[in-house]
Amino acid sequence: MSHATHLPDIDSAARLAAHAFARVDERESLFGNTRSAWRTATRAQLGLPLDVPIIVTGHQAGLWHAGIAEKFSYGARLARRLGGVLVHIVIDHDLNDASEIAFPATMAGKLVRLHLVRTPRGRGVNALRRPIRVRIPEEAQDGTATVIPTVAEALSRIESAIHDHASQPNLALQMAHAANALLPMNVRPNFTIPATAIARSPFASAMRAHFDAHARACYNFALGDARVRRLRGDELPFWSLIDETASREPLSVGASDALAAPRALSLTAIVRLVLCDFFVHGTGGAVYEEATDRWLDAWLGARLLRAPIGIATATRTIPLLASIDANATPRATAADLRRITSDPFGASLSTEKQAMLAEIAAIPRDQKQARRDAYTRMHRAMDAERLHHAPRIAEMQSQMNLHLERAKELALIHDRTWPFPFTLPATP
Repeated sequence: MSHATHLPDIDSAARLAAHAFARVDERESLFGNTRSAWRTATRAQLGLPLDVPIIVTGHQAGLWHAGIAEKFSYGARLARRLGGVLVHIVIDHDLNDASEIAFPATMAGKLVRLHLVRTPRGRGVNALRRPIRVRIPEEAQDGTATVIPTVAEALSRIESAIHDHASQPNLALQMAHAANALLPMNVRPNFTIPATAIARSPFASAMRAHFDAHARACYNFALGDARVRRLRGDELPFWSLIDETASREPLSVGASDALAAPRALSLTAIVRLVLCDFFVHGTGGAVYEEATDRWLDAWLGARLLRAPIGIATATRTIPLLASIDANATPRATAADLRRITSDPFGASLSTEKQAMLAEIAAIPRDQKQARRDAYTRMHRAMDAERLHHAPRIAEMQSQMNLHLERAKELALIHDRTWPFPFTLPATP
């Protein structure tokens, strides 16, 4: 299964990006400087070109699924159309485990999810974790698990890419550059920049210096119903990274920002205001970007120019998984099993059980022993009937177990979140 979404189409996106690149107002002032000057200073500090359009996309560090890879495909096409460059922003301060890489295999005739073994294991902010080594797990080496050839070939490329970038300063950049190398050649970004580097830019420093109670109120108001943590007290829309514990905590006014990292809204605000000419989101990010625009409109003014956005995503599954012979569809349903165990005489409420329930109901409530005796007779009769139907009940239970196993396999077959090297053609 394969399906991609691009909004707007490339022609429309190119017009928007070209317009944004050309429309840099030398008089537009922000935080004591012109936006044009901020743009020049930010690009220069990050080593980006000053004279061509810049298209930006990004994600957490790791080997993402094909929906994320599609953002790079869309962004690369747009950059080529404009003679510009594609920049990969790595969310290096996130807490996702960038080293986790899952792959499908079959064990004892069943489809299962396995993981590459990685060393060292760890948790915490990826920018504060060491690079890793990976290897195929023992199950896939000793024949206990079988890996389909296309997945095995992709695993080999993944191992090589991770090994080739083991000299990167941290896990986040190791995995980001490995992901870049695994993308098709014409999709690879021209530049890869960690979000923590953007937090060290002069413009980010100016944003923190000008962030007051009004800005905080605008930020919190703009979030609306979004599931994003509100700012409290004197917090800034940035994180403070704690090297000793590989953790992060809210950055507050007056605290050291030597290891600062932007939160989601402030990151895209900085990038769209002074860095890029077009920002490519996935479907989820586009929803949060509405909150970013509400925040900037309320705080800095609705007329403040910022780069337009586009949306790119895709649904792709591993083609050969669909050919795996999964278990047959069960002949019994959960409702069938419940029915025969609760009323083993036959129907959803059999005449036999109805008669016994009526007998209990007819006994006056003050005759408790008589009611208990009738209740006991009913359950003894039902137990005897269950014993009579034991083979059928056991078969139905087996069918239910089969159904659960089948559902697990189908979930893996149709999973769109496998790492993209399994779902995209091999890089030439």
